[in-house]
Amino acid sequence: MRHIILIAFFVICISGCAGQSLEQIVDLKKYADNQAEIENYVNIHAEKFYRLSSDIKKGRLKTGESKDAIEESYGEPIFCRPETHRPGICEVCLYRHPTQYFSSQMIYLYFDNAKNLVEWEIQ
Repeated sequence: MRHIILIAFFVICISGCAGQSLEQIVDLKKYADNQAEIENYVNIHAEKFYRLSSDIKKGRLKTGESKDAIEESYGEPIFCRPETHRPGICEVCLYRHPTQYFSSQMIYLYFDNAKNLVEWEIQ
């Protein structure tokens, strides 16, 4: 009888540990999947930033393009803010590399009231 109780106790302990390990494995899998999604997001936005930079340098980005068309091609900017100090320009938007905060070029796109590109600046 004592052997049966010890075996039952051992089985209960083992099953509890296995359940906890399974939960940890599932959590690690979710974390790994999330990391892959984050890496994919960063890679896509980095590629779009490099394409924007290249298109500016090669003269492919043209004034008069709509903000919507630019966002469709190059993604959403890091931020946009109203511009009140320069005539003909009502908004400026910043593009930069998604992870290289201090070493990346910064590209400023300037838009008029109709949300059309007026000019750009690379810093």
